[in-house]
Amino acid sequence: MIAQLRYAVSRLFPETLKFKLSLSASQLTYGLLKSLKGIAPLWADDPDFEAAYKIAAPRILLDKGRAFMLFQLAKRQRAIAGEFVELGAYQCGTATLLTGNDTLTDKTITFIDSFEGLPEVTEKDPFWQKGDMSGVSLEEIKTYLASAVPNAKVDLKKGFFPQEVDLEALPQAIAFLHIDTDLYQPTKDALELLYARLTPGGAILIDDYGNLSCPGVTQAVDEYSAQNSVQPLFLVTGQALLIKL
Repeated sequence: MIAQLRYAVSRLFPETLKFKLSLSASQLTYGLLKSLKGIAPLWADDPDFEAAYKIAAPRILLDKGRAFMLFQLAKRQRAIAGEFVELGAYQCGTATLLTGNDTLTDKTITFIDSFEGLPEVTEKDPFWQKGDMSGVSLEEIKTYLASAVPNAKVDLKKGFFPQEVDLEALPQAIAFLHIDTDLYQPTKDALELLYARLTPGGAILIDDYGNLSCPGVTQAVDEYSAQNSVQPLFLVTGQALLIKL
């Protein structure tokens, strides 16, 4: 009931405004933690992250906590064999976070998205509708990437995953996979089809795990983990982390 009310209210506002409100709330939370418990947001001492986030912020729906986790993990996974993949790229705003301000030049980053919004949704995703997250221009994204990360090796794959994406054309060895689909089925499909391609030490970061507006994501991760004896790490940022040993 609480999640349904929250979603109904959120539908009254555009995504950009909801993100600003969410960002303000998260900053207030981190500020309170710093004051009451002595816990400081570590990105405040990381100029590289601040620079990457400044460029990414207008194009992503991640608060600083989640963005910093993505930034840190991407930096760690540079040492792991394989390529980078992001499923659910939206406006490809994570490019500077994944590349560390365009310093990742030896790996290809494959961005997969319909670039047309969300596909048909099921009863597992009661708070989303087909076409949400649309209004994205593929040509504008190409222009943005050429400007923001001109040295990065970027491969854009357009289509609803997995039915409209050539799976054989995706990297066979993956060091880092970021899943941000908001929905049950593409999240489950990504785990079933791409987890096996992780190299030793490879990692998957799944956005919206535990998010009340994305119950399908949580269900997909829990089901896959139980069926395949994989232990996900729940992060208080609202993400799940899987590492292949």
